[in-house]
Formats: sequence, C-alpha cells, structure tokens
Amino acid sequence: MELPPEVIALCVSAGTLVANSMASDLYHLARAGLQRLGRVGPAHMRQIERLDRDRAEVIAAPENQQQAVILDVSNDWKTRLRDLLEEYPELVPELEALVKQLEAAGGSSDSKNLTVINQRAGKGGQNIYSGRDTNVGRKR
Repeated sequence: MELPPEVIALCVSAGTLVANSMASDLYHLARAGLQRLGRVGPAHMRQIERLDRDRAEVIAAPENQQQAVILDVSNDWKTRLRDLLEEYPELVPELEALVKQLEAAGGSSDSKNLTVINQRAGKGGQNIYSGRDTNVGRKR
C-alpha cells in the first residue's frame, strides 16, 4: 500500500522525535507511545527491544559523534514507522497523538537543518519528497 504524502511526513516527524528523545528525559514517553502502537503483534515487541538498543547506542556514543548516531537512528525509525503504517494504516491517529504528545512535552523534530529525501517512483512516475520545511503536493 502506498502511503499518502502526509503520512510519510508524519513518519519523518515521528522518527526524528523518537531519535531526538533518546538522550533526554522524553525517552520514556516516546517508548511508552511506541509500545501502545506495538500492540498489533509480537514482531513489534522486537522493535521495542531495538528501540532500547538504539538508545544505548546513542548514550554510549562520544559527545562529538552523538548527533551522527542520532541521525542514523532517526533514519532507521522513519523507515520502521513507515513500514508499520503501511501494514497497519489504522495506527495513523495514534502516531499523530504520540507526535503531538512529544512536541507538547518539549520534543524536537528538528534534524539540525538536515533535508531528508524519501523518493519512490511508481508506475506513473510520481515522486514524493519529504523533509524539514517542505510542502508536499502534486500538481495535476
């Protein structure tokens, strides 16, 4: 199933928020929110274990390398969340609620001026670009 551009943008924001929370007090809030999303099956519980390992990697990284590790983890979580929503599109409202909750608690979806490009070309040649300060649309 092809996700709409706004859902892809949601995955980008959520993945960035989750990764940015790993070295902060917001991690437990992000983890609890992802656990709620994980009630769809046992395979997702392995993703929660992966989340804990990713956090350990972020915390163990030397200070001068921590941003690079967070960026790498962020990209991984954007993909994982996108895969989850492709399989379980009914979880979109819950992921939206988690993003709002993390932002309200002070979380940041800022990727330090990084532009993330997710590109897919379908049969019609449509490309979807998403990233920070990007408007997603398609002219007809």
